[in-house]
Amino acid sequence: MHRWLELVVIVVVASAVARADSPRPKTCPVDYKHAEGVKCGLPDGRMPPPCEYPEGHCRCDAPLHCSGIQLPPEPRPATIWQCTPKVRPDGCPGDQPAEGSACDSKKQWPRDGCDYEVGCAGVVMKCIDGAWAKTGGHGPPPASPGGR
Repeated sequence: MHRWLELVVIVVVASAVARADSPRPKTCPVDYKHAEGVKCGLPDGRMPPPCEYPEGHCRCDAPLHCSGIQLPPEPRPATIWQCTPKVRPDGCPGDQPAEGSACDSKKQWPRDGCDYEVGCAGVVMKCIDGAWAKTGGHGPPPASPGGR
């Protein structure tokens, strides 16, 4: 019994020490890989602050509804952790780079550029001559008949 109790105390203390060094708020998920899609939000209805991880960052928000069909006013969608990697699987930066900011023109970027969502619209960024340039985009879907 004592050995089991010692193990529990060690685990609790180690967990508290690991979190004490972390610059992340206590409201953040423990790690990046387990955050995406998990429900979030504070008991008072406010959103917790964003969370930074070595792999990327996460923010608590309601999923964006971009179908063009108006949703009923209630109930509000649940808020979930939405995460952005530092580098996407296609090699593009996770966050949209600022137009004109530096990029490595020798790197093999996706041929069609890097597509980023901006609300319900999108923008395509390409690395041209060492700087990020906006080269295209798309608007939100049209509203449904009778929708606003």
